[in-house]
Order: sequence, then C-alpha cells, then structure tokens
Amino acid sequence: MVTPKVSVVMSVYNGMPYLHDAVESILNQTFHDFEFIIIDDGSTDGTSQLLVDYASRDHRVVIIENDENIGYSRSLNKGFARACGSYIARQDADDISLPDRFEKQLAYFDRHPDVGLLGTRPIFIDENDEIIQDSKYIFVSQPEDIPRRLMDNNCIHHGSIMVRKEIIDQVGFYKVELEPSEDYDLWLRISEISKIANLEEGLYKYREHKQSISSKKRTIQMRNKAIALESAVIRRYGPHASETEFKNASRDYFRAAIIGFISFSKEDARDSLEKCLTLYPKFLEQRDLVYDIIRKYTLDKDPNEAITLIQEIFSSLLPEKASLSKVYARLLSDKYIDFFFQEINSPDTKQTRQSLMKGIRLNPRWLLNRGIISYLLKHSLR
Repeated sequence: MVTPKVSVVMSVYNGMPYLHDAVESILNQTFHDFEFIIIDDGSTDGTSQLLVDYASRDHRVVIIENDENIGYSRSLNKGFARACGSYIARQDADDISLPDRFEKQLAYFDRHPDVGLLGTRPIFIDENDEIIQDSKYIFVSQPEDIPRRLMDNNCIHHGSIMVRKEIIDQVGFYKVELEPSEDYDLWLRISEISKIANLEEGLYKYREHKQSISSKKRTIQMRNKAIALESAVIRRYGPHASETEFKNASRDYFRAAIIGFISFSKEDARDSLEKCLTLYPKFLEQRDLVYDIIRKYTLDKDPNEAITLIQEIFSSLLPEKASLSKVYARLLSDKYIDFFFQEINSPDTKQTRQSLMKGIRLNPRWLLNRGIISYLLKHSLR
C-alpha cells in the first residue's frame, strides 16, 4: 500500500445539508495524493449513507464509524491516530476548502522547512454561501508575530490548518478536556517546538450559522482558553512565573466569570473570578479592561435588564473596591443613556428625562455629547 503524502481529517455529526460541499471541496483539490479520513460521530441523519456513497466511488475516502457520539475532539484524535501521511490537514464538515489550498500549503512547507503548522486566511460565509464582509477576526501571518499573538488570542483558524505529522507525534493530540478550546491549546504546544505561520491568501471558507453559540459553551470555551494560557505560561516560565506573565490568562478567567454569572452558573463564575485574582491579584485595578469586558457581555441586553445585571455583578460577584466604583458608575451611566436614546422620541418624556439625568449624574462627561446637548437645548426652550 502506497502511503499518501497528506492525511485529511474531518469529524462529522449530522452534517447535512453542508456535508456534500465540504467533501467535494476536498476531493476536488488540485493536489491529489491524500487520504480523507472522515469520522462519523454517531450521526442520525443522512450523513452515514452519503459517506458510504463517497467511499464506494473514491478510494481516498476512509470512514471511521463511532458506535455512539463521543464528541469532536475525541473523534479527531481517532483520525489523527489513523493518519499515515507526512502531513495532516483539517477540514470541518460545514466549511469549504478552495481547490488549490493543499497545493499552496505544501509549496509553502517546501520553502519553509522550519515551519511546522500552517493555516490560511479564513473567508467567512453565511448559511447561503454569501461572503460576510464585516468579520472582526484578527489575522496574523508572519511566524515571528504569531507566538506573541497566541499568548493573547487564537490567530490560527482550526479548519484551515495543515501540520507536519512529526510535530503532532512530538506534542501529542488534542486535550479533550479543553474542548471547545482544544485547538488553541494544541497551537500553543506546537509553538513551543516549531514555527507557525498563516498564508495571506484566503483559501478556506468558514461557515457562520445563525444559531449563536450557547452561553454555557461560551463560558466553558473561555475558561478552557484561560486554562490553556495558564498551562502555557507554566510550561515556559515554571509554576512560579511572575504575576505579569499570567495577565492574559487572568483576563480570560475574568471573562469566563462574567459570562457565567450572567447566563450560566454563578458558582462557576465565582470560581473563575478566584482563579483570575489568584493568578494576577491586581487585575481589578485595570479599570478600563474591567469596564470593557462587562460592557461587552451586557451590550446585547435590553438597557433595563443590563442595569439589573450590572448591579448584581457588583453586589454579588465582585469584591467591594474603591477602584471599581468609577467602573460601576460608568457602566450604569452608559445604560441609562442607552435607554434615553432608545426612548428619545417616546411620548413618556418624564421617564426619558429621568434616565438622562441619572446617566449624567453618574458620568457628567455625557454633557459633552452633541445629541444630549441638542436635546437639552431644545427642551429647555419650550
């Protein structure tokens, strides 16, 4: 049996209706020397039959069937263990690889033997294959920039990567206990023994779905990201690394605390906050960062609901600190002003004015806002 150069690994659970396009995008690559290992993770829709049909027509398709749903990371690890190519490429079951993705990634590896893992710029698409133009994804391509960026946030798009198998053999597979941040942890471990890069060209279409990630999963994802960062710091600097080395992990524990407190588990939130302050006791003195995080996770709430949440966060989660009083006032002020602008044309002018006055009392800087100046001038002349 001839060993393929690349092993493509994909896990799928109930992949209809996007699975066909995902599989086709791999089978139609301009580079042909690969095996396509697809782990069917206990699907109950038409996924299994579609994969059997592909395997009967193309010898490169190798199906691994799980008797029951065991999860994404465990399934991918089964695929990695089965892979026999010199390179392992990833593909997700609802995304699309452009035809020359593998060809260009392999050419880059040939030119850069010191690079062990290579991603590409992602192209974000919606459920109808339309390109999403306003993505906030932060892209970094150069190997010299990626290690520093990785110690802050994930800048490698999971589905787009190709990695030398010898690198995976050295660092091991995904840590399933860190799902859904298992990829971030793996990139951190790889970055400690090899260079990582991204191709500037967009060669991978990532599908964003309307159904947003659940609050519970977002909490777990952020907490596991913090755990991955904390572990990376300990590996690199030892368990007694300086507090400043843990600042970013501390920040992510705080994010997990706020997300969890708002929508998942107050007990877990308190645990995450304790981890935050253990790693970096001065974290709450970073008032602008504390403000930005709490505002971000209350931004999509109705102003009245957000006001209640902010009050609960400061009364039931965060410790009483003088340094937080201005943060509290600023956050509440923002929400009162949000309500004011939302109801500015409402016939209930009394409530609108009350919200405005509360916002200004908590943060007088709103008096410099043009919209508020215009409103006050207009209504004072009546």
